[in-house]
Amino acid sequence: MAVERSITGVVSDLFSEFSGRFGNEFRIARRETSEKINLLRRSLVVFGLGAALLMAGVVIFLEAAVAGLITAGFSLAVSSLIVGGPILFIGLIVLCTGASISSGRRYSESDGPARQAPDLRQK
Repeated sequence: MAVERSITGVVSDLFSEFSGRFGNEFRIARRETSEKINLLRRSLVVFGLGAALLMAGVVIFLEAAVAGLITAGFSLAVSSLIVGGPILFIGLIVLCTGASISSGRRYSESDGPARQAPDLRQK
């Protein structure tokens, strides 16, 4: 009978130790996840502010370029087309590239994956 109690006690201690350690690991993981989310949130706020300031600077720079072309003798419409046309074209290329990357189709469908599954297994 004494042997049964010690085995029961050992199993009980094992389960309590396991649950205690599991709870501690879970709390640590939750704290680390919370810290990473807060870091990501702060980073996104700073990134957004930087992007807004950058866009304002680009607009002012482009307005100065149009003003410089007007000073050089071009009309407002022609100056706006000279400055805005290439910017619009570059913006469309960047937008289409971003859409292609985000959809996961960086290459055309006929190209297939860059590396086939057997190639991955060999390495």
